[in-house]
Amino acid sequence: MFVFVATVALVGLGAVSAYSRAEPFRDGSAGIVLVLAFALSLLVIRVGRLFVIAVATVGIPVAALTPQLAGQLVLDNRGVQLSAEVAAVAPAADRPGKTTQYCSVNEVPGSYAPVWIWRGCTSATTPGDQISVVYDPMGIVRPRGIEETPFSRQVVKYIGSVFCFLAISYTAVMRSYPVRPPPQYR
Repeated sequence: MFVFVATVALVGLGAVSAYSRAEPFRDGSAGIVLVLAFALSLLVIRVGRLFVIAVATVGIPVAALTPQLAGQLVLDNRGVQLSAEVAAVAPAADRPGKTTQYCSVNEVPGSYAPVWIWRGCTSATTPGDQISVVYDPMGIVRPRGIEETPFSRQVVKYIGSVFCFLAISYTAVMRSYPVRPPPQYR
């Protein structure tokens, strides 16, 4: 029961992020704190350190991905698509050998400052080009560029990682209980 409550709370914090303006919910740090508290509670009930490390290793990415997925769900349901003009382009070398372009777009409803977008911003994008942007009319979810990756693939990966977190956590808790051999009758 303990594991299921932790999993529901972790996913629930991400769902709250889609409707909250509080920054700890929007960036996933509240979920990361929950995962670390859950890992600490596993240490208290004397689960092995390897299981605690496995739970934290799987739980932290789930906590970080949940608000992004919840925001994408909100934008898919109530988002409004528009074409915005690119004000500036900034290449950022995130990984060796690959560059990710970031485009700054102005005048996106629901945002008060220029928005930096990487989805839909390619190496051929220059200032003055038009880029497709989707924004939340309520202004809760940050505007994003239109992504070419199918959203269903992201959902499948997320659900798989949640089930992996659930399975590792359940195995860790069940493994922590001592198993006594059956009584021997003579």
